[in-house]
Amino acid sequence: TAKLKDNAGNPIVTAHTVRFSIWQSSDFSAGDIDGSGNINLLAPNYMGWQESYNVTPNQDGIFTVQLGSQNVLPNFNSDSEKFLQVEVKSAANANTAFEILDPTGNMSDSQDRKPLTSSPYTINADTVDNRDVGTDPGNIPYLNSGGVLNFDILPGGINQDVFIIDADNSIENAGTGSIVLSFGDTLGKYLEYDLDNGYFNFNDDLNIEGDLTINGVPIGFYVQSLVYEPDYADAVFSSDGSDNRGKLEIFYDDEDGIPGNQNFNFYQWTTRQATLQDIDVVLRIKVPEGFVAWESVPIQLSYKTLTANPSENQIDVEIEDTSGNSVVVTSGMDLVSTIWANENISFSGTPAFNPGEIFTVKIKLLANDLGASQIGTLRFNFNGS
Repeated sequence: TAKLKDNAGNPIVTAHTVRFSIWQSSDFSAGDIDGSGNINLLAPNYMGWQESYNVTPNQDGIFTVQLGSQNVLPNFNSDSEKFLQVEVKSAANANTAFEILDPTGNMSDSQDRKPLTSSPYTINADTVDNRDVGTDPGNIPYLNSGGVLNFDILPGGINQDVFIIDADNSIENAGTGSIVLSFGDTLGKYLEYDLDNGYFNFNDDLNIEGDLTINGVPIGFYVQSLVYEPDYADAVFSSDGSDNRGKLEIFYDDEDGIPGNQNFNFYQWTTRQATLQDIDVVLRIKVPEGFVAWESVPIQLSYKTLTANPSENQIDVEIEDTSGNSVVVTSGMDLVSTIWANENISFSGTPAFNPGEIFTVKIKLLANDLGASQIGTLRFNFNGS
């Protein structure tokens, strides 16, 4: 409710237009109004809200309007929505006729708009930091009638098909411990991911209705091995056409003199040449029909070299999968050891090893006249039925 008077203090009782707007600054500048008398929507201190009312005051010049009945009032913030600008003109005149009702009556000073008191901010009584309670983006979540959070606003974004436990990665950064999803306060039932061992744990029975697909080693399958002792069954010996002068022999190692105790056969490659000479021992191996997956250490090779210098002797292992593609091995190259050692050979990538099909293992023995290369037991470890 307001009272409209002319310059002489007499009540105005004719039809007039009153325009209200909200600003961040108390000082009016010419750029706040455009050439048509409209509020400049791009003015730096304009806060994006205005309303205009055509009113005819009563005989005392009094009229009533309800701000916000045309355009929803903003969530008042004391850092931005600070001042109310009020303008008036005769209803018949153009917008260029609007006059600002200056609180001090002096447009020369910087107090051209009325400061908002505490009253407008009571609109925000149900907000915190200007955020309403609700389920829309930016709203404050609330407990429903069951005393729990609404499903759509659970942390992690269930309504976005993602639910993240331990999103700050605090446990993962430490590298140890478990991330636990508990069911009930007293049931004591949980699903956890064990970071130390790298697998999930359920602490109770598991019932599955429908199909179960397992990528890995299924329950009921067990570790098996294919073991080859020299001379390797069905092995062939191949030269690549250059630097292949030498002698490949097979021996029996019984250094300790105790039958059956660390005694084994081995191949030995030697040469009288001063430069490295090589020979390939090639095996074509059938993947067992019950093959499911390789063990973490798929291949183990026992070997020995006369010296520890790879320029005098060394051993390399190459593999082709059942599709005939070279397999990237993470070990098994440039092997040297002056005592019998076991080399654990693993793969990287996704090579094909199809049950019932053939893959190839090539063991290259290299030596010059100062060295000698020896290989013994070759073992393939896999999971199968």
